[in-house]
Amino acid sequence: MKLKKENEIEPHNDSVYMTLKSKIVEFDKPTPKGYVYTKECMEKAINADLVQENLERKLLMGEFFSIDNGPEDISILKMENISHNLRDLEIQSDGLYGSIDILKTEYGRMAQDMIKDSKDIRIYPRGIGELLDDNKTINPETYELISFDLWDYSLLENLK
Repeated sequence: MKLKKENEIEPHNDSVYMTLKSKIVEFDKPTPKGYVYTKECMEKAINADLVQENLERKLLMGEFFSIDNGPEDISILKMENISHNLRDLEIQSDGLYGSIDILKTEYGRMAQDMIKDSKDIRIYPRGIGELLDDNKTINPETYELISFDLWDYSLLENLK
């Protein structure tokens, strides 16, 4: 989902550049890479013990990817690329919503600058699992959420 400056709310502490309240995942619609996340899939993913523990400890962090970097190993978060933390996740009928704290890190600053400049920054889930028989829908029984990452959408367009 595209992050917009107009979704900004007051940051809740001094370690945050900005906080955005936004839809994070739209159910049953393909991402730019063609993956489809169902409501069932996201419900299971965010209710997993590790994700709930990370939410409680305020450690559901993600990376920011631009032209200069991209995930080398999708199962590992690189601390030097951390840009944001998610909290207040809520399942609604059309998608997963939540608060995204843009952290005071190098990549957080880059993400904040691009959002303020109205660049096309989007947030997508990162996880491991299998696809259903249609080869696009994520299997809710095998999916393990790792993070929600911010992407420079121009980079995703080039990955298609």
